Amino acid sequence: MFSIEMGFVVLEGVYPPAEDSILLAENQGVKPGEVVLDVGAGCGIQSVTAARKAEEVVALDPNPLAIANTWLNSVAYGVEEKVKTFLGTLNSIKKEEEERIFDLALMNPPYLPKEDWEPEEEFMWSTENPLGLYQSLSEMMAMGMIERSRFIVSSLTPVEKALELFREVGEVKILKEESYFFERIFLVEVK
Repeated sequence: MFSIEMGFVVLEGVYPPAEDSILLAENQGVKPGEVVLDVGAGCGIQSVTAARKAEEVVALDPNPLAIANTWLNSVAYGVEEKVKTFLGTLNSIKKEEEERIFDLALMNPPYLPKEDWEPEEEFMWSTENPLGLYQSLSEMMAMGMIERSRFIVSSLTPVEKALELFREVGEVKILKEESYFFERIFLVEVK
């Protein structure tokens, strides 16, 4: 039997699963036979979890270590036939897979403020434009490339601005909210 508590290999230089990762993994909403896009795959927790029901999961990450890590965990959990890795960004997959339609996108974007990370950690923790990934995801939804999405928004980012990007393309619903000592995280669905 598969469970998140069983653990994942996490390579150095790859974001380790934390509360936000677990929240999304436990509430993905993947339906049998769907094609899923895992944005910012990291160690592969979302990809491996989604592959239990999905027909195919495309694991996207700009960090080559994360791509290798996702592949390792997909092999460890026996879902490597369903998980396809893609080194790049939402903009690159938009160009290279423009004819493709994803039933569901999952995303737990990096959101810690830039001053809180070391340069070698840039893939794991932050982005200079905290709304950039949300903007790209909402654009792909507007183009019809993604039917629905579930993602994390942290109180460390401009929450209302992030949600507003999606109100233009679909119905936005906050499914869950959790509070921790330094932040609140929201699990959001757009369809």
